[in-house]
Amino acid sequence: MIVTLRVLRGDRTGGVARLELPRMVLGRRADSDLIFGPNDAKCSGQHCELAWRDGRLWLTDLGSTNGTLVAGNRVTTTPLKSGDVVELGRGGPTVSVEWGVADADATQAVSIVEPEVPAEGRTAIFRAMANEVKQTRSRLRVALIAASAVVVLAAVVVGFVVRRSGQQAEAAGAKADAALSGQDAARRIAEGSSNAVFMLIAVSSAGDEGFCTAFAVAPAMLATNAHCVRAMEAYEREGRAIVARMNRHPEKTLRIVGSKVHPLYTGDPRSPDVALLRLDGALRTWAPLADQNAVSALAAGQRVFTLGFPGQVMNEAMPAADLREAVISRLTDFSNTPGSAATAQLVWHTALTSKGTSGSPLFDELGQVVAVNNGGLSAKTLMVENPVTGKLETQVTYEATGLNFGVRVDLLADLLRGG
Repeated sequence: MIVTLRVLRGDRTGGVARLELPRMVLGRRADSDLIFGPNDAKCSGQHCELAWRDGRLWLTDLGSTNGTLVAGNRVTTTPLKSGDVVELGRGGPTVSVEWGVADADATQAVSIVEPEVPAEGRTAIFRAMANEVKQTRSRLRVALIAASAVVVLAAVVVGFVVRRSGQQAEAAGAKADAALSGQDAARRIAEGSSNAVFMLIAVSSAGDEGFCTAFAVAPAMLATNAHCVRAMEAYEREGRAIVARMNRHPEKTLRIVGSKVHPLYTGDPRSPDVALLRLDGALRTWAPLADQNAVSALAAGQRVFTLGFPGQVMNEAMPAADLREAVISRLTDFSNTPGSAATAQLVWHTALTSKGTSGSPLFDELGQVVAVNNGGLSAKTLMVENPVTGKLETQVTYEATGLNFGVRVDLLADLLRGG
């Protein structure tokens, strides 16, 4: 269904966009679907999104600096009704959101009307021009069918040339879009979810030890692997406190005060190896989770990204997460068979997996978490001497060529629904 967005206040006042997309991002960055101006300072680069779910249009804040408001109230995620006005930061630009508009052209994906087009808005304009070319060719074909035989013959020659040129232009555009999409996705994740990723650290007088990654999914909640919770419990039996330290912000260090492991986790990595951690403080940014439709549609060859802390280069004093691009290699159920869209919840991938990256989020190109990174079948347990205590300790090592996998995020949603 086409959604009409009318800018009521801000740099783009008077601008209109008609979008027919399952997900629409609003922000100041050039890869947004509705792009705001450089003077819309209250608006973040990727501020909020509109997405159709179960026949309703949902508004979700994407961890913006100044928040998203509807009817003056700040919201995190909420369903909209046609005619609602969304404010991007209190005092920032406002947009009316409508659908079912009678004059909307059902074949039009994007149409933005503005008196001037700044550099960052050109991408949306070019897309609108491309749509107009497609519509023009469609109308020409209808006219040619009704024309006389002589006109048809001439038009076929012209039509062939136009279609061929159009196809070549579309192919070139698609190739360029594919090349840029990976870069855009990586930037979106690095910028939008950087503050949602945390290093899990065991604290003691002998020194801090990072051991897993976790990511924010609610104001006081992190997600990670169940086996990371088991490791946490072992550290606590040794008298160590467990904290979560934000990526690149060591001053944001919070204590873990509770945990919840998926009830079907058996200790086998190929089981629902997901868990939730409760913090003693609130968070402002968390990673968006993909919905059921998105995870059910995952397929081999799909591009994904991980953001976590490889154990070999962990810096507990100043965590710096490692962003890696990969592809999904296959999907299986927990019995290692293809399963169905409902049961293929093991996501095998080519991303980096090492001690420390367990529990890291696996993002799709839209920046949504589709799986929780788990481990690899190449993992080996070794006994090594601790240089500080002189005691033998177990250490897990991984081979780069291992078969790496994560657990689909809908299993995490099960825990969130259960409280």
